[in-house]
Amino acid sequence: MPRHRSLTLKKFVTAVNKPDPRLLEEYFARLLGRDRILPHLSLMYPDYVDNLLDNIDDDRLKAVVFEDFRRINDICEQQAGGLVWASKKFDIPQLKNETPQALGMRLFLNHPKAFEYAWARYCIFGSSTSISRHNIPCETLHLDGHWLEAFNEDMKKYFASLAKGEDCQVQLYEEGDQVIILVARGSYYRPFARWEAGVIKVDPLRPAYEDILVYEKKSCQLCLQSRLARDKEQYIRSFASIIVGDPSLADHPDRDRVYTLAPFQDGTFSWDGNDYITYIVPVEAKLKVNGLTEPVITVKSKDIRQTLQDQLKSVSLSSLNFIYIKLRFTLEIDGKSETVTFTISPPSATDLAKKRHADIIAAYLRENGVQLT
Repeated sequence: MPRHRSLTLKKFVTAVNKPDPRLLEEYFARLLGRDRILPHLSLMYPDYVDNLLDNIDDDRLKAVVFEDFRRINDICEQQAGGLVWASKKFDIPQLKNETPQALGMRLFLNHPKAFEYAWARYCIFGSSTSISRHNIPCETLHLDGHWLEAFNEDMKKYFASLAKGEDCQVQLYEEGDQVIILVARGSYYRPFARWEAGVIKVDPLRPAYEDILVYEKKSCQLCLQSRLARDKEQYIRSFASIIVGDPSLADHPDRDRVYTLAPFQDGTFSWDGNDYITYIVPVEAKLKVNGLTEPVITVKSKDIRQTLQDQLKSVSLSSLNFIYIKLRFTLEIDGKSETVTFTISPPSATDLAKKRHADIIAAYLRENGVQLT
């Protein structure tokens, strides 16, 4: 789940009110009841919204409001194009002079499926979590409600067995050659301290998280965005057995064999670039040094190659094992210079898919033997 960016209430409310000031009135009417909305204040100017929130005594209800506002605001600040994309996908007309915040609120209120689709895209590109890629070959992927329900039930049982709750909702979206699956699920209870009548009370709350699965039909790879390795393993097994229909794919020896850093170590990687890529520099790496104690070191610099050459002359690349590497690519696209920084953690994890021009960089990595499939 992506981390929330800062929310400036006045800025957000002002943006939502353009061009339709009735959106926030409808939001609060649904949440609090229409009798709480005074007619002469129904335009929901920032000061009135602020006062309305101050008079909500239920802390949980107030938290719901800020969670809803932050979700909409997060998409607008980082993936505003995703709202437009969702509108087109679900054939929802856009209004003249409509701000991204107003569009986001309109989708949230009146077109929840479109909003959840925009949120799913934001979860992919707005999260700092790396994406792991796994080879799950499938010539024909048949999608229907039956397997979606079965997949949902399987994940419910899994999370319930870990005491993370039985709440689990699975949403499916198709986009060209990609199948996007958003899994909203619970986690372990956490204590929440609050004041009540001058006394601190502690309530157990179960946080909600989102995991993302993207199946790329062209590459036959399942891309996973989930923090825990155990959860990833279960997603792979449930996907292979229920959706693809072949449980053996989860145990295939090449399932996770997607990236290797051997070309950096043996000198076969070309640092020269091509017509689009003008400059490549490694800026961070975690290395294990061969030897009796096998120390692990993390090196950060403007250019690790230069650092190893100038500062660690006694250490050769052949004596090192790369655990992960962070690369900075400079590209010349349409006369403009752009910089893309990403990390590769073999055998399967990277955040490259979240970056601009990922297709150009991935092709170069395949050409140089870093990306194997």
